[in-house]
Amino acid sequence: MKVTRKRQGLSGRLQTLETLHADLENRIALEAVRPLPDTLRIQKMKRLRLRAKDEIAAIAGVLRTVSRPPLPEAA
Repeated sequence: MKVTRKRQGLSGRLQTLETLHADLENRIALEAVRPLPDTLRIQKMKRLRLRAKDEIAAIAGVLRTVSRPPLPEAA
């Protein structure tokens, strides 16, 4: 029962992070095409995007592990 609730919580967090990652991607692209892009802002957004990507990978790994069927018991 705890696993199901945790999986739902992680799935929601994963969706939030994926949305954040896409939003940062768009904001970085928009800033980069400005006549005088703010390089510090771009660097900060890239760090946030990378942090989101790392957390996405970690959560995806946990969800893969949790959703695996249990191994059959040895006889």
